[in-house]
Amino acid sequence: MKKSFVFLLITVLLFSSCSKVISTENPDDAVHTEDFTEEPEEIIPKTDIIIGTTGMTGSFSPLHSMSAGDIDVMSVINTPLVTLDRRGEVVRNAAVGEWRAFGSGEYYYEGIADTAISISEDNNTILTFRLREDVFFSDGVNMTADDIISTLYALCDTNYRGRYGAVGLLPIDGLENYKTNAASDIYEKYAEIVASGEFSAEQAELYYECQRQAWLAHIRAVMDYCVQNYADSAYIIADGDIHRDEWLQVALAMMVWKIADFPELSAGEYGSFTSVSGRQWNLTTQFPSLIDLYNEFYALYDGDLEAYINAEQIGQPWLDNVTRRAELLFIREMAALEEENSGADSISGIRRLNNYTVEVSLTGNNPSAVYAFTFPVVPRHSNNTPLGAGPYKLIAYYNGVAALEANEFYYKGAPEASEISFVEMNPDDLIYNAALGEADIIAVTATGETLGEIYAYSTAGLEAQEFDYGAFGYIGFNAERISIDEEPLSEESVNLRKGIAVIMAAYRDISVWNYYEGSAKVSEYPLSSVSWAAPRRGDNAFRTAFGINVNGEEIFEPDMNKARRLEAAKRAALGYFEAAGCTLNAAGNAIIELPEGMSGNYEVYIVGYGAGRHPSFLLLTMAADALRSVGINIDIIDVSSSAELYEAVFGGTADMWCAAWQGEVSPNTSKAFSSLGAENFFGLSDEAIDQRIDLANTSLNLEFYRNALELVLESAVCVPVYQRQRYYIFSGALEQSTIEADLTAHYSWAEIIWKIKIGG
Repeated sequence: MKKSFVFLLITVLLFSSCSKVISTENPDDAVHTEDFTEEPEEIIPKTDIIIGTTGMTGSFSPLHSMSAGDIDVMSVINTPLVTLDRRGEVVRNAAVGEWRAFGSGEYYYEGIADTAISISEDNNTILTFRLREDVFFSDGVNMTADDIISTLYALCDTNYRGRYGAVGLLPIDGLENYKTNAASDIYEKYAEIVASGEFSAEQAELYYECQRQAWLAHIRAVMDYCVQNYADSAYIIADGDIHRDEWLQVALAMMVWKIADFPELSAGEYGSFTSVSGRQWNLTTQFPSLIDLYNEFYALYDGDLEAYINAEQIGQPWLDNVTRRAELLFIREMAALEEENSGADSISGIRRLNNYTVEVSLTGNNPSAVYAFTFPVVPRHSNNTPLGAGPYKLIAYYNGVAALEANEFYYKGAPEASEISFVEMNPDDLIYNAALGEADIIAVTATGETLGEIYAYSTAGLEAQEFDYGAFGYIGFNAERISIDEEPLSEESVNLRKGIAVIMAAYRDISVWNYYEGSAKVSEYPLSSVSWAAPRRGDNAFRTAFGINVNGEEIFEPDMNKARRLEAAKRAALGYFEAAGCTLNAAGNAIIELPEGMSGNYEVYIVGYGAGRHPSFLLLTMAADALRSVGINIDIIDVSSSAELYEAVFGGTADMWCAAWQGEVSPNTSKAFSSLGAENFFGLSDEAIDQRIDLANTSLNLEFYRNALELVLESAVCVPVYQRQRYYIFSGALEQSTIEADLTAHYSWAEIIWKIKIGG
């Protein structure tokens, strides 16, 4: 509201300054209007669109941009090889153009290349990319297959650490030989040693060092991830430059990853902080280093790299695959010692078919690999400069401002605005600046505060589009522990879990609203809605999680108030408990006897730092009370670190737990819910689910994924809770009719910037 007042004051002052105050107390001193000959100031029409951003460092190289601001700039300078639609699905006929339905309308998509996915007779995957012939870089040079190939080789380089590193971990034919510079026989020799674990003493020492280097590289990636996503929180820690000062980046990672406690101080006051291992830094004479961050993680997991990998994912498979990185480092080092090694200077699976077509072959049935090819194609003649084929080209960058002008060679046509500027702004002032007209396009995370600001400045002509983004929160159940007679998939065991899940699901609205104040949505599926496979509200397949009773009837009616909804949920839960074998009292409102082989006492772990600071804590508290009233006891274990929670989850001692996944465009159903999934901590081993997931993964079929999600819900091992949100906000200076609706995390303002007009 302070900013609202300032905005009102500025408006009043602006209007006041337009009027000349004429004194009439002394006629001789009066200013005669007929003598006032000053010409009114000429109003200069607005010619450029200003994008407010944060975290610009000036690193606009398309393959190496990491900060949020640099990525914003990079996104309009370049254009990706593979085009995604609003849902996140691949637009396979992008070079030709496709119409697709989404949300409130039909939208046209076009990109630089068609994408074909096929499976060979020997069950391997072949991706074919056919470029349009009229795509030019902003210097007028035609884009060809050679540019795609040179970009692929850059991404497959052993030393590449950028945000498109997923390509370098794909099973592309010949890639592992190239990355290790090892001939096939040499590669196989050392790959077998790694697989068997039969190292010599010298090899074991080298492999341990390779693991350490890979672990350290991932911890640096964790730090980079925090800078990219949470840079606007660095002011809480200390007064420094988050993009320059590594000590501040380390401290930020310690704060975000909850491995250090920071004192709550007033703005501008900073004190010492303590890590979970008990070490202290004061940020005046003692500063944490990357090695300190490594040592903290090492201590947390007692040097167990596998335990660390399972717990500390950042949602980027090419970075999270630490073990594979260590293996390749080891093979490369050993191959270099072999005199007979002829090396490998090319990747056999990357082939140029003609001047505009490239084929990439991968081992195995792996069509989802296509999502790694959304990288920008960079010119072979200028690999490391910000030169691309997007709608704009960079002219200058100075003092937090990047100036761009229209790319006259842009394949979709001339951009409407001849100039755009990216301006570094305080993240707390983005909405305020948009209201003042100092920013025309911004993106902000939805919070109670940002919602309040948008409402406060509603008269300034701002237009906001909400979209799903970031974390998906859930409550996990260990089916082996919450079962009857140790039969996790029996009908009775499933009904037991459904009874608990129905109660928990009923309190989601209250808990999510209480914590996020309307800035997050209740989720209904065990998958982040950022994924292209997630059902959307309005889809025919969409339904409320755990909204059906044991008889298959809807639990809730549209006009039910909260009290009636909660009572209906309790009745439905009792129906499931009875079907699980519990004996109810005469009134049917409580359990009086449990079936043999069932425990009536369960624990749920949550990282609330001993103070309930978690989006699901209120939910658990209210659900535990409700369940206790019907005869099921739920104890809430509020721990102070993720390490404590995952120790119980990985060790199989947690009955239930609250956690979150980062949103990814590719579904995580395989690693989370298939029997051999790396992150299947649910005790779930269901042949029907495995089959659906396998069918979905090998076909990229939306219905198969949705069938798998329905089966996961039916097994009652995951209660979806919340999905975080963000906003794209557009100022009143833009012609709103030129801004397409239904923008998403996959199809942002950057996709339509070239067609947005400045209002008259």
